[in-house]
Amino acid sequence: MDSKTKNDKKGKNEFENFSNELLKKIGTNNKPKKNRTLIFRSSPILLLITVFLLIFVIFGLTSRNVYTDKISLDQLLRNVEDNKYSQLIIQNDSRVIANGKSYLVAEDNNSLETQVTRGFEIVSLQNLGDQLKSYDVIDQIRTFFGRSSDNITEIVIGDDFIVAKRPLSTNDLMVKDTTKDSFNKYIDENNINLGSLGISVSNLKSFSTLTDVNGLTTRVKNSQIESIWNIDGQIIAKLRSEFIDKSYIDWAPSVYSFTDLLQNEGISLTSENLEVIPNNVPSTITFDDILTVFVLVGFVVLGIIIFRGAQSSGMGIMQFGQSKAKIFFGSKTDTTFKDVAGINEAREELNEIVDFLKNPNKFRKLGARIPKGILMVGAPGTGKTLLARAIAGEAGVPFFHTSGSEFEEMLVGAGASRVRDLFSKAKKAAPSLIFIDEIDAVARKRGTRIQSGTTEQTLNQILVEMDGFEKNVNVIVLAATNRPDVLDPAILRPGRFDRQVRIEVPDADGRKEILTIHGKNKPFDSDVDLEKIAKRTVGFTGADLENILNEAAIIAAKEGKQKINMDDIEEAVSKVILGPAKRSRKRTQNELKLVAYHEAGHAVVSKFTPNSTPVDKISITSRGNTGGVTMFLPETDEYIMSKNKLVADITVGLGGRAAEEVALDDISTGASNDIEKATTVAKRMVQKFGMSKKLGLVQYGDFEEDEYLGYAYSSSKEYSDKTAESIDSEVKEIIDSAYTNALKILNDKRDVLDRVANALLEKEVLSKEEFESLV
Repeated sequence: MDSKTKNDKKGKNEFENFSNELLKKIGTNNKPKKNRTLIFRSSPILLLITVFLLIFVIFGLTSRNVYTDKISLDQLLRNVEDNKYSQLIIQNDSRVIANGKSYLVAEDNNSLETQVTRGFEIVSLQNLGDQLKSYDVIDQIRTFFGRSSDNITEIVIGDDFIVAKRPLSTNDLMVKDTTKDSFNKYIDENNINLGSLGISVSNLKSFSTLTDVNGLTTRVKNSQIESIWNIDGQIIAKLRSEFIDKSYIDWAPSVYSFTDLLQNEGISLTSENLEVIPNNVPSTITFDDILTVFVLVGFVVLGIIIFRGAQSSGMGIMQFGQSKAKIFFGSKTDTTFKDVAGINEAREELNEIVDFLKNPNKFRKLGARIPKGILMVGAPGTGKTLLARAIAGEAGVPFFHTSGSEFEEMLVGAGASRVRDLFSKAKKAAPSLIFIDEIDAVARKRGTRIQSGTTEQTLNQILVEMDGFEKNVNVIVLAATNRPDVLDPAILRPGRFDRQVRIEVPDADGRKEILTIHGKNKPFDSDVDLEKIAKRTVGFTGADLENILNEAAIIAAKEGKQKINMDDIEEAVSKVILGPAKRSRKRTQNELKLVAYHEAGHAVVSKFTPNSTPVDKISITSRGNTGGVTMFLPETDEYIMSKNKLVADITVGLGGRAAEEVALDDISTGASNDIEKATTVAKRMVQKFGMSKKLGLVQYGDFEEDEYLGYAYSSSKEYSDKTAESIDSEVKEIIDSAYTNALKILNDKRDVLDRVANALLEKEVLSKEEFESLV
C-alpha cells in the first residue's frame, strides 16, 4: 500500500472518529435532564415571593411573647380592683398585658424551713452604686444567658430597704435605711441606666401580696418559690416565673382611651399597688399580620377575577346594599336595667318586652302577640340609647344596632337595600331585636321639602318590612328619636310601632338615683348631699348629671384633693350652667357694686314675693356673659305653673333692674337677659295660656315649638292688628305691674338690700343660710 493510500485511510479514520465523538456529544445533550430548579428558573419572581413569605412567617412566629391566658375586660378590671396585678402594660399594638404579683409577704412565726432562706451582705448605697457602675459588656452577656456571675439581676425596693438580687450561689446585697426616693435620686445623679444594664426594678408595694405562713410553706413544698428572705421578722418570697399569672386582653382603641377607662372605673394611675406602664412595642410581624397579607393577596386575586368577569358580562362590582348594623350575640353589653334610673315607667315597659322574649308562652296562651315596634321618644340625654344597651344586656337574643344615618347613601336605592338586608339577617336570627337610633333621619314625613326621594324609598322599605304581607316574624324593632313631630304618620300607627315610650326628664327622686349610680366609682366627702344636688338640678337629664359629677371630679383632682366635697359639686353645677368662673377678669369697684346690688335685688324680691322660688346661692363672681348669678332651689318639681307663680317669676327677674334704680339711681345693660325672659313669659301668658281677662281664653298665634329640642320652627300671625295692639298692651301691663311691685319691695326693705349687697362685696358668694341670717 503506497503512502498516498495510507494517508487517505488515516484521514478517513480521523474523520470517522471525530464524527463519532460529535454524535456522542450531541446524543448526550439531547438526553432529558432532571432539572430540579425548573419552576424557579421559569419564574424568578415566584422564587423571591416564596423566600419572602417563608422569612415573614418564621420571623413573625418567633418575634413575639405569647401570653396564653386571654381574659375579658370585665375580668381584668375585677382583678385590678382585687389587687391581683403588679403591672398593667398598655402596648401600642392593641394589647394590654397584666402581670400578677411575683412576691409573697408573710409574718415570721419560726415555722418556715430555714434552709430555703437566703442571707444578705449589708452594703451602703455608695457600694451598691459602685458595683452597678463597674458592669461591662461581658457581664451583661453572661447575665442575659444565665451564666454564673456575681452580677445583680434585680433590685427590690421596700419601705426602708433595698435588696439587690444576685445568682442563687451568692448572697444578696442589702442597703438599709434607704427609701425609694433616695435610691432614684442617687441613680439619676450618677447617670446609671438600669434598663441598659438588664436589671429590673420591682417596687415591693406593687409586686407583692400578703399571705400566711401555712400557704407559703405549701408553696415551698410544691417548689413554687425561687428564693426567700427574712427581713426584720417579715418573710418575703419570690415566686418562680412559671407560677406568676400573665394575662392579656386585646384593646383596639388607643392607649389614652384605656387609661381613660381605668380612671372612669375609679382605678388610680398613680397607685403604689399597681404600675400602669405605656409600652411602645417595636414594629414586629405577628401571625395576624401574616394572615392579613395572605387575605390581602387573596382579595387582590379575587378582585382581578371579578373585574375581568364583570368586564365580559357588564355587571357592577360594587355592592352598597349590605346593612352596616352591628350585632351583639353571645356576649352581653356592660349595661343592664340596674344601670338605668330616673325613668322607671319606661324601664318597666321595655322590661316587659324582654320578658316576652324570654317567656313567650306566658303571653301567647292568653292570645297576646309580640309587639312589632317600640318608639322611644325623649329629650337628648334622657337615656334612650342607654335603655337600648340595657335591653341588649338583658334580652339574650341577637341584637342588631344601627342608626338612621347609616341607611343614607349617594346612590338611589342603597338605603332601601340596606333595610332589606338588615331585616333579612334579623329574620334568620329570630327571635331578635333591631335598634335604630335617630330614626327621624329616614322616617320624616313624605311629600315635604325636608324629605328627599332617596330617603322616601328607605322609609317605604321600612314600612313594608315592619308590617307587610309576611306574618309571624318574631323581630321587634326599637327606635329612638327626639323629633317625633317630623315622623311620618304611617310609621307611628299600631302594627308598626305599637308603643311609644316617652322618656321624660327625671324628677328629684330620679335625679338622686342617677347621681347615686354615676357616683359609685367616685370618692365623696361626708358633706356631699346628693338629695340637695338633685333638688337644685331641676330640668337636668341623666347625661347632664353624669357630666356634673365628672366635672366635680376634675375640679377636685386639680386642687389635689383625695375626695370630692360639696363645694366641688356646686362649682361643677355653676360651671355647667353658666361656664367657668373668670377669676382673671378685672372689674372696677363701681362695677362690682352695681353687680352686687343687682343680684341682691333678685334675692330680696324673691324673699318677700309670695309664690316665688327660695334663694339657694348668690354670687357676684363673673361666669360666661354674666357678671353674677342668683340661684334658686325649688322645694318640689313643678309641672303645672299657676298665674301667680308666673307673675312672681317675672317680678323676681326684674328685681335686679329695680335694685339698680333704687340703690344707685341709675340703670345698666346688665338686666337685658332678665327683660328678655320676663317678656317671653308675659307673652305666653297672654297669647298661649289665656291668662288675660281682656283677651280671654283664646290662643293668639301658632306656637310650633319642639317639645324636646326647645325651639320653634315657625310661627304665624293669625290675628288682626288691633288684637296685636291689645296683646302688646297686656304684656306691658303685666311687666309694668311686676316692676312696680319689685320697686315697692326694695324701697320698703332698703336696709335688707344694703346688708345683702355689702355682704356680697365682702365675701363674693353667699349661701342660703348666710342670706337668711342677713334678712
